[in-house]
Amino acid sequence: MLLVVVAGCMRGDLAQNGAYRDDPSAPVWASGTLTTAYFAWLPYTTWGYAGVESLTLIAGVTKDPKRTLPRGMLFAVVTLFCSNISMVFVVPSLPPGIASAVNATFPLNNGLGMLGISDVVGQWLILPAQMGMAAGFFLQYAHLTQSLANSNMLPACLGLKNQPTTLKPMVAASALGYLLCTAAHLSPAFQQAEQNLFILAATFCYSAQLIGFVMLRTTYRCDSKEFTSPFGIPGAIFAGSVYLLLALSIAGGFQGDDGVAAASLAVFLLLLLLYYHTVCKATQTLTKDEYAAVFRFSVMKYNAARRNKSRSSRRSSVAKTIAWAVSLVAASNEATKHQAPRTITVKTQRSVAKSQR
Repeated sequence: MLLVVVAGCMRGDLAQNGAYRDDPSAPVWASGTLTTAYFAWLPYTTWGYAGVESLTLIAGVTKDPKRTLPRGMLFAVVTLFCSNISMVFVVPSLPPGIASAVNATFPLNNGLGMLGISDVVGQWLILPAQMGMAAGFFLQYAHLTQSLANSNMLPACLGLKNQPTTLKPMVAASALGYLLCTAAHLSPAFQQAEQNLFILAATFCYSAQLIGFVMLRTTYRCDSKEFTSPFGIPGAIFAGSVYLLLALSIAGGFQGDDGVAAASLAVFLLLLLLYYHTVCKATQTLTKDEYAAVFRFSVMKYNAARRNKSRSSRRSSVAKTIAWAVSLVAASNEATKHQAPRTITVKTQRSVAKSQR
């Protein structure tokens, strides 16, 4: 990718090649409406950031994860953002133009060709990046599968509980992935909606993580001393808005899949719900780390409830005192209003003399 950026800076011409020249006399810089141009293509923007979330699941094998992982993820996202933005401007600026890159399987080959690199070699240069992204997914679902097995949420016949390595969980999760690939091969409609199905499921997972972050900042007041998010709650609200638009672009019927992705996710969630209530709910256990986290947050929630109760009791006592004072003043005013008028007699010297006679 760095080679393409270098080639694009040397030979690129965005003004000449960036417009879609279906008609040479009338170049088009943008086409479609908000529906067809924005929501229809919004899911494709996630491809440039696939796999970065897997860093959160390797905390157990990371030194000082509370300090290193957040910083690593922040720098990784910044790197991906800069590289993706550069690709948005570099690829359309390369000859023969954006028209050839719209449906190209390997859009970077135009730039690599300027450096004397053939299309075959260009495809092999992309392979390390693909393998690196796949390794990120391997780490993610292998650790997640191991955690589910340790909590007795997977069938015991799989033999995945308390494994010294993640080899067996990785094989079991990969087998499930191959089953989904087989289903996609047998059903063209499912294959067309498969990518959108995974992205839609990811929006639910990430939204749940954002809700947890907001609760840790507000309800539980659990601020990390090792790392403080530079974006805070406003950043979580912005990310949640992006995920909401992403889910709307898939579930709202903008992908032309007749709602297959949304319906498949609904069926999948229903099956998981039935599986949990019929199988896992009676056998689920907590690991040592999970129990420590649950205990900690339970204590924090109890302390928060006590503080709220104390504040409400103080407020109620003050309110009672004010109400008593108001009622006392009102009773005094009422008594004063209904009291009989009194006659005050002033005795002078002349009246006193008359009374003595």
